[in-house]
This record gives sequence, C-alpha cells and structure tokens, in this order.
Amino acid sequence: MGDFSIISREDGKRQWAYKHQPLYTYNDDYAADDINGLLAQKDAQVALAYRNYMPASMSIEILPYRGPIIVTAQGKTVYVQTRNHNQYGGRENRGGFRYSYAEAKAVGAMGCVNECLKAWKPVVAPASAQASGFWEIYTRADGTRQWAYKGAALYTYAADKILGDNRGNNIHEIVYGTGENEDLVKLAGGDAKGVSGAGFYWHVVPFFN
Repeated sequence: MGDFSIISREDGKRQWAYKHQPLYTYNDDYAADDINGLLAQKDAQVALAYRNYMPASMSIEILPYRGPIIVTAQGKTVYVQTRNHNQYGGRENRGGFRYSYAEAKAVGAMGCVNECLKAWKPVVAPASAQASGFWEIYTRADGTRQWAYKGAALYTYAADKILGDNRGNNIHEIVYGTGENEDLVKLAGGDAKGVSGAGFYWHVVPFFN
C-alpha cells in the first residue's frame, strides 16, 4: 500500500520495503530513539516517512563517537542552554539531557547575556526567516533574531574550531547571588528571592525529547 511493499528474500521470507528499499532493524539499538545503525556501515540510512523543517543555514552531520549533531553552514556544533537538574547518575544518563518545552521557553534567549556571550554565540536567524515546526525565533534585547529548537535558544561555542568539535558539550554553569544576578538565578531555576544557587546546562541539540 502506498510507498510500502513486500519483497521476497532468497530464503523465502517476505520482507517489508519502503520506496523499494528493504527495511531492517539493528541489534545494537536498545531504545526507540536509538540510531546506532548509522555508524555501523556507510550506506545505512534511517527510513524517513517524512522530513521535518530545518533552516537552510544548518544541517545534520553524522560523526563517529558523537552520532548525529546539528551544525551551522560553517561547521560549528550547535548547542542548547537549559536549566540544570541535579539527578541520580548525572545528566549524561539515557534521557538525562532532555528538557521540557515549558522550561526552555521560560529561559528563552535571556539565559545567556553580557559575559556569557564571549563564549557562546547566538545562532542568528536572517531577517527573512520564518518559524516552522520545531523551529522558532527569539528576538534578543539588541534586536538580533536567534534560532530556537523545541523552545531552547541555540548557540555555538567559541572554543570549537573545526567540524566535530564539541568542547561546549556537557557543561554545567552554576549561578549564585542577588542584586544584578537575581533575574538570572530565577531563570536558572533558583527560588523566588533569587538567593539559592541554580544553574544552566549546555548540550549538543538532542533530537528526541
């Protein structure tokens, strides 16, 4: 039916195919969102029934030991900034880097300002860009339009130099204090008075939330 068909294998078994390409699963995938087969052999591809929108200035690269990551046209790894959550086993546990849309929107583009911008550079959306699907646009205080993915503002990291660099991955940034820092502490999940330590967590863009 439609783009799906059935082919007969040499051993007599019948196998599903999509757009005339035979379909397989991979033994080393352990969860529904694993795509380890992409690194198993060069001609392996994920069977895509549809393609989500992605800005023309970005692409997905499959890199050894890192898997699929979003990079800019210049090859810089793209990161999200989300609230840090202390949890058993750390954020690098399976699913530990996931973030909620509501929390991402609460932080928006205000989580990285002033000194933060020396290390983290907003991924700029051109004037003609339009929000679509998982992709939104924040307007920063200086008027810069910044891409966001699933609510989280996107950045590159100044220390990354070549394709595959991800020195900004898995960085915990603790925020303390009152006064000038009070609003930032609240954004990072501190208490209403802004006096409790809180923080942000930087990670390559997770595709599955």
